Amino acid sequence: ADANALANETLGAVRTVQAHAREPYERSRFVSALKVAVDTARRRIQAQAWVTAIAITLIFGAITLVLWSGAHDVVAGRMTAGTLGQFVLYALIGGGSVGALAEVFNELQRAAGGMGRIS
Repeated sequence: ADANALANETLGAVRTVQAHAREPYERSRFVSALKVAVDTARRRIQAQAWVTAIAITLIFGAITLVLWSGAHDVVAGRMTAGTLGQFVLYALIGGGSVGALAEVFNELQRAAGGMGRIS
């Protein structure tokens, strides 16, 4: 948003910029604002990637743990195969919810960034 505002301001006053021979200065201001925007986007994408990777690891870890524990109980006769199926279903529902939390967190970050630009 800052890079866009800077470009809009400079292009709106292009005659003044040219009259004072400030093109190199304005170009360097825009380049630095653009670098800040790209660095911020990279950090956001990296944070989103980490959150998504952690969520996926937790999902598959939970499913594996439930299946492993349930399989041992079925073999030992402490649980039926139907009950194990219920546990697997619950693990899938819980894992999907954790995965959705990563998306909600991403949307909250975008909303916070938009509010920062508005204010």
